Amino acid sequence: MYGKPRIVYDRYNNGPSTKDATHLRRSCGVVGPTIKFNPEMVCNARKEHLRGNPKNKQAFVQYLGDVLKKNGCQVLHAEGDADTLIVNTSVTCAVNVTTVVIGENTDLLVLLLHHADLRSRPLFLKSELKTKKHKVIDILSMKTRLGPLICNSLPFPHAIIGYDTTSRLFGVAKGLPLKKIKTDTDFKAAAETFCTKGKTTADIIALGEKALVSLYGG
Repeated sequence: MYGKPRIVYDRYNNGPSTKDATHLRRSCGVVGPTIKFNPEMVCNARKEHLRGNPKNKQAFVQYLGDVLKKNGCQVLHAEGDADTLIVNTSVTCAVNVTTVVIGENTDLLVLLLHHADLRSRPLFLKSELKTKKHKVIDILSMKTRLGPLICNSLPFPHAIIGYDTTSRLFGVAKGLPLKKIKTDTDFKAAAETFCTKGKTTADIIALGEKALVSLYGG
């Protein structure tokens, strides 16, 4: 049983994004017709057709959000992918109260470990997928065990190894970048600099090139 929930939704009709290819892959190329929702209608469309149209998904989450607001929930709509807004909201909440984030993807775990404040109240990431047996991760405890070096640099190896919006590197194991942070001076420096504000595009490209050379043993 949760206290006052804050629900955060992705935005699906905000124009082209880096996740379009991922959404297309998940929908298996199925694109359904646009449906105009209203509270009284019975929707007979197939689930994959409904979800295969971003306008339908956005209309549905907008309607669902309005219903939740009327029932006392705080609802937030991200400008695109919701992960950053979810993490920022949860970290802010954890300043004052014990906070549980309900989510499934690795991006949330990485961002929570990166942004969580060890001085805050307890912060947890919980999966409610039946296949994961309601796994609960204590973010502050894990961040303490991993240490500031790993957590502060974690977005870099996570991004470079490939996830929703970046392609996976050929022949590179997912755990290698984390090992490189501990053992390779150049890779460690690249990761730390990548996560520093104010870097130019040229800086990021140069860092990425050095990191790739390191990962491939150059």
